[in-house]
Amino acid sequence: MKLKFTRKTWYFFLLAAAAMSMLGGFAVLGGMDFSGLELIVFCITGIAVLFLAAQKGAPAKDKRSYTLVFVLLMLSKLAAGGWAGDLCSALVWPGLLAIEYGHGRPVQRPLQLVCISEALRLLFWLLTKYAGMSALAFWTNIMFVLLACARGWAALVLYRPRRRPCDPAAQVQKNGSGTAPCEPAHLSGGGRCCCLCGCGAVAAQKKVSKQDKTKAEKQPVENPALPAGEWRAVWVSYLEWAAMDFSSADSFRAGCVQMLENCAGLGLNTVLAQVRPFGDALYKSQLFPWSHLCTGVQGQDPGFDPLDILLQEAHGRGLSVEAWLNPYRLRSSAAMPPNLAENNLANTHPEWVCAVGDGLYLNPAEPAAADYVVQGVAELLQNYAVDGIHFDDYFYPTTEESIDAAQFAASGAADLAAWRRQNVTALVKKVHDTVKTADPTLRFGISPQGNPDNDLNSQYSDVTAWLAAGGEEQAVDYLCPQIYWGYGYTLQSGSTRFAFENIVPAWLAYPRAEGVALYFGLGAYRVGTGDGGANPDSVSGWSTGDVLARQVQDLRSQNAGGWALYRYGSLFGTGAPEQTAAECAACGRSLAKKT
Repeated sequence: MKLKFTRKTWYFFLLAAAAMSMLGGFAVLGGMDFSGLELIVFCITGIAVLFLAAQKGAPAKDKRSYTLVFVLLMLSKLAAGGWAGDLCSALVWPGLLAIEYGHGRPVQRPLQLVCISEALRLLFWLLTKYAGMSALAFWTNIMFVLLACARGWAALVLYRPRRRPCDPAAQVQKNGSGTAPCEPAHLSGGGRCCCLCGCGAVAAQKKVSKQDKTKAEKQPVENPALPAGEWRAVWVSYLEWAAMDFSSADSFRAGCVQMLENCAGLGLNTVLAQVRPFGDALYKSQLFPWSHLCTGVQGQDPGFDPLDILLQEAHGRGLSVEAWLNPYRLRSSAAMPPNLAENNLANTHPEWVCAVGDGLYLNPAEPAAADYVVQGVAELLQNYAVDGIHFDDYFYPTTEESIDAAQFAASGAADLAAWRRQNVTALVKKVHDTVKTADPTLRFGISPQGNPDNDLNSQYSDVTAWLAAGGEEQAVDYLCPQIYWGYGYTLQSGSTRFAFENIVPAWLAYPRAEGVALYFGLGAYRVGTGDGGANPDSVSGWSTGDVLARQVQDLRSQNAGGWALYRYGSLFGTGAPEQTAAECAACGRSLAKKT
């Protein structure tokens, strides 16, 4: 059976069935017959559960579980009128919600209420029917209305866009950056063996005392977009998409499933998916052409929606997805992309574009171009249940004064560098406000270069100001500087400023608003290759097989809120070095020991 609808479609069916059940319940209280409506509810529920069971790409265990729920639903109808049918009926929704809760969906409380309501309704019904307590008939109807409302609440929670995965770690710190215990997991993976123990392993919920839980619940979270536990992410770039099979929706889904299972096996909870790398889109957009990564031709429809599939599969595995966008880049070289679509901004709005070598970029000095980028963010948030928006370090493409000389002269500003930083900050602030208008629980983060001097003076990204801005002036939810250096990293000048053990505390020392988190990007691509520093590799650690685990532990010891690995293909690609397996195992062991 080929599924033509999304998972959300079937959640909507369940929501519709629950709504009809509520109408039926109130009809019973009013003394009306609702047998016809009950049959419709049965049919809609059965269709939804059946198609959930038939969904392609789902694990076999899930298919069996959904099928069991469908069988219970059928038995409840076949045995209608007897106690066996009543019992089967009472198990359908608890069973369905238990499956969804196992996927990390936030239905714990609706599940509890549904179970209690089902038990009470069944008890009152059995007493009324078999014990001769006809006086309880009214209360039986009341219990059914309560049950219908509980089902409606649960269905609404499922239908609402999945904003972030359930993070089992519940240690909530004031700045929203706690840490999460993990245990090793052995999940299937592709590419290399990848995940012998899992780089972080699947996060396992640790039992806490009632006192600790109460304390955590009372602790305010200043920014609802920040996860309660450790943010553990990986970048999935256009290089990963280039290696993916886009020939059909099924082949792309299979590739996504393999990738996401690898991510889950590493204990990650967030995927930073590059969905607009070159002024194009790996999703349906009215503003940007289809990416050439889908078909080889920019602007050509692949016949399916890659982002929609990615979101389905990621959220089904409890993984958050942040849409990684390059706001300004249209072309990085003459060959990337090889040809631009007619509706690429380089063709439709050449007045917005500046050339740097063979590359083409939206001019950060053009307000209209910035507004278009913001419109693109709004479109994405309106149409897709992404968990956030993510920018990397591509802002001003050059320090050359000629690219925005006319705009600078017209501005009347005196300081070019300060004016350029204002241009970038204006875009960042608009994007942040757009994200928060769509949903305050969505994240907006930026991954700047690890060298703050380059950020400020080469790309004109005012990272220190973004970190310190809070309240109405807040521009980001988090920064994730790219700390791609090893231990003892030494410049030819002899400076060790950028050695991992030195640059991390330097970033942590910057003033930071309470609602802004600071994470760190780690250079997984350095494993087995090195970072080019003057110090021996035995010091930097890139060939030791455990440098990533050591860096993660060091970040935790300094109360960093999380980390991200650049990039997925460096650990799981066909050309990944032999040390990656040891790195995964070392990470798994370190996280398993965490208490």
